[in-house]
Amino acid sequence: MLLYNSIEKAWIDYGPKLTPVEMRIRNIQIDPSVEILEGGYVMCGEGVTLCRGVRILGGATVLRTGCYIGERTTIYSGALIGVGVKVWQDCRIYDNAAIGDGSVLSQDVIVRRGCNIGKNVTICEGATIGYGTTLHDNVTIGRDVMVDNRVIIGKGTKIPASTTTKKVL
Repeated sequence: MLLYNSIEKAWIDYGPKLTPVEMRIRNIQIDPSVEILEGGYVMCGEGVTLCRGVRILGGATVLRTGCYIGERTTIYSGALIGVGVKVWQDCRIYDNAAIGDGSVLSQDVIVRRGCNIGKNVTICEGATIGYGTTLHDNVTIGRDVMVDNRVIIGKGTKIPASTTTKKVL
């Protein structure tokens, strides 16, 4: 797997890489240590911040306006991060996951492949969201919660810390 610095060779914002001047005008802040998989590209809205050690491993990643991606977070191909989303340090967001506008992921959160996370969702430190799971709007997932694969959690649900959810057939 070959990685390189995103500012040098990445495709940003639906076209060829933005110049440093264009990035300043759009208030896009990308730490020099950020890496994007060779051949990958990121569609990036205004006011996006990518902190030290962020890795984007694959193409077609969308970071909408005002996103904040914390240190050492890894984002895999096809992820869509909504407007104003805050992802704190050491998170992993896997392939084709979608995170709705205004959501917050605390540190060490894992969002597995194909998850659909609604608007204004809060996922606390150390939680894992299983693949294909849907969290509707305004859900709160407590610290160290393990949500099983392909679970649907309804609007406004609050799951307390250290809970494990299981799929019920």
